[in-house]
Amino acid sequence: MTDQEYESDDATKYSPVTATDTDDTSLPVTMSTFTATASEQEGVTISWRTESEVNTAGFNVLRSQGGNGTWSKLNGTLIPGQGNSSAGMDYSYIDRDVREGIEYWYKVEEVSTDDQITVYGPISVMGVNAVPAEFSLSQNYPNPFNPETSFKYMVAEDADVTIGVYNLLGKEIKRIVSGRQPAGYYAATWTGVDNTGRSVASGIYFIRMQADNFQMVRKISLMR
Repeated sequence: MTDQEYESDDATKYSPVTATDTDDTSLPVTMSTFTATASEQEGVTISWRTESEVNTAGFNVLRSQGGNGTWSKLNGTLIPGQGNSSAGMDYSYIDRDVREGIEYWYKVEEVSTDDQITVYGPISVMGVNAVPAEFSLSQNYPNPFNPETSFKYMVAEDADVTIGVYNLLGKEIKRIVSGRQPAGYYAATWTGVDNTGRSVASGIYFIRMQADNFQMVRKISLMR
């Protein structure tokens, strides 16, 4: 079994595409399944399976908000196919640029090595927010904790994000997140150590998140 991962060259949207070889040579059908699934964390995942491929150069994913309206290609470059293969292959493409309450329609174009195009679909799905509506920092869990605790945070738009652990005097003892991050949902863990890697003592600490002008603080308790 082989796993391959691709990413579109769209400068503003990062849409991973995965292809997984299933080593199934029993069915000669070119494409057997084509689905679209919406989730809050990902957006819309478009998935399709080929049972065999004949002169397949690759695939394009097309989207419309009306089904019968204008179709736009989502992937910046052709999603590579297998050329000629009797082995089953599963593909998926993630469309993150979706909004709640909007119905999206999708097609998949199979492009042959001699530029012939076969279209599959359309199929539709109701979008959900793949981008948080606001910045947020969750309470850690477990709390109290020993030896580690986790928390989630949301970035509503591309921002410089800093998350650190501070003691009661306001001194930073551990930097957990530092850098620019795209809008999305994230999770992080603190293992009860400082910036030098040494374990800290039991007590009350604070996790502070700052993202541009947003700031939020959560009180946490470490019990050794």
